[in-house]
Amino acid sequence: MAVGTGDRAPDFDLEEAFDEPRLRLQDFLGKRNVLLVFHPFAFTPVCSEEALDLQADLQAFENADTEVIFVSCDTSAARQAWKEELGATYPFERQIVGLGQVNIDVVDGYGLRHPSSSLPQQTH
Repeated sequence: MAVGTGDRAPDFDLEEAFDEPRLRLQDFLGKRNVLLVFHPFAFTPVCSEEALDLQADLQAFENADTEVIFVSCDTSAARQAWKEELGATYPFERQIVGLGQVNIDVVDGYGLRHPSSSLPQQTH
């Protein structure tokens, strides 16, 4: 089931980089708005355009007291290399894969599961 407007978003515990603190949605509760942007994989043309658009509008999000979090299932190394290549300054988080296991709670909690597998689907 997808999260709708006004619904309380399911909490998560995400990793941006191996040696950095984990990011939890509940840490923002009552402090800042959060824009979660889920994308399938790094280094893809459509996702790169989205990432660059978010970076270009980052000041507007800051003015609206909104944290932008870009979420995928890539490895930490791939996400960070892509983030650096794009020049992005907002978090690129790891969403669904940990130790080779799909985090079904995150996928299902946000209504992202592909109907025929346990993997997330593209939701454009």
